[in-house]
Amino acid sequence: MNTPINTLQAATTLETLEPRSMMSVSMDNGIVAVTGSDAADYVQIFTDDSDGQAKLTVSVSTGDQTSVESFPMSEVKGVRVDGLGGDDWLFVDRNCDPTFNVPVTLFGGAGD
Repeated sequence: MNTPINTLQAATTLETLEPRSMMSVSMDNGIVAVTGSDAADYVQIFTDDSDGQAKLTVSVSTGDQTSVESFPMSEVKGVRVDGLGGDDWLFVDRNCDPTFNVPVTLFGGAGD
């Protein structure tokens, strides 16, 4: 005897989201790479030795999102910032530490 199988069918609805860019901070082969978003980003790069070890600190803020990353200064060979779109503010503070002598390249991107 065959038993009927009840199947449930559900409708699937997909919505398309607006394009998004996530800001990021990383280091590869000694180069610290900072990538902003298409929004207005605020990027600060400075050195800090509050724990006794010199480190390069990068703070990237967009709206209510903030990412802060630190890297041992002895491992940093250079910094590259790409702000992408938006009205970005890119700051590099070399006054705090005279050992902050690595090359820094800033690309403002398509924004103002």
